[in-house]
Amino acid sequence: MHCILFYKYHPLTDDKTLLETYRSATENLCFALNLKGRILIGLSKNGEGINGTLAGAKDDLDAYVDCMLGRDCCSADPHRRDAVNTFRQTSKQFFDGLNAPELLLDSPNDFKWSSNSPDATLKESGDNKNNNNNDDGDDQWFPDLNIKIVKEIISTGGVLSNISTTE
Repeated sequence: MHCILFYKYHPLTDDKTLLETYRSATENLCFALNLKGRILIGLSKNGEGINGTLAGAKDDLDAYVDCMLGRDCCSADPHRRDAVNTFRQTSKQFFDGLNAPELLLDSPNDFKWSSNSPDATLKESGDNKNNNNNDDGDDQWFPDLNIKIVKEIISTGGVLSNISTTE
């Protein structure tokens, strides 16, 4: 089991109904890739952007990272390729409608990776009381997928919400 963390400030829209198109496409991509975790999508045309933590199989996370870097999905799995291509088409249409550049992360270094199961140290020490034989750790990282539209992708209590990232 692997986990990625990422964020990027990027202009989106302050129209919640319109932003729901992007949120829904993101959710569909993550479901198709069997990813669990949390993604916050900022409701702001000034540049709130995206903040996420996802867990899943390495190949599924690689497909997500390639997608968010604007790369063609290199996966030999047609299911992954189709999921990424569907998201990219919807994303491109969404950002074309906003007359804004597509939200893409700049570098693979924008993703912070972890591959340790949350209870790896317990397993190693033999202190794992639940005797769960599921070694993939999937259910221990995140119980589900939660993608929501928020006012701030990193909570500041509104202190920074009037600062534009587009200047």
